[in-house]
Amino acid sequence: MLTVTFAMLPFGAWLAFTAAALILAIQHDAWFGAAGVFGWGATVMLAGDNFVQPALIGGAARLPLVWTLIGILGGLETFGLVGLFAGPVVMAALYSIWRDWTTPGAAVVDRVGLC
Repeated sequence: MLTVTFAMLPFGAWLAFTAAALILAIQHDAWFGAAGVFGWGATVMLAGDNFVQPALIGGAARLPLVWTLIGILGGLETFGLVGLFAGPVVMAALYSIWRDWTTPGAAVVDRVGLC
């Protein structure tokens, strides 16, 4: 429950499952269990942060994965927690403008609904 609650904060979930692993290792002397808790938490967080979140955000806007990652990281650094959502929106808008400028007739085709 703490991991889910702290996941709303940047690096909060990392802090929660690292603390759980340390408590397990120190109080119960279960080093392999602590390594398992930390390894599982790290795997889930890395997969979610690097693959699932960009796919969900980039899929709706037809934004490539690299652009989505740049939007998430840049938005997070610039706007904080709100930047997780504002960054990809700004990147989608910039990508759409760039695509319209570089592809002749793309804006007309998108408006007509032929694409």
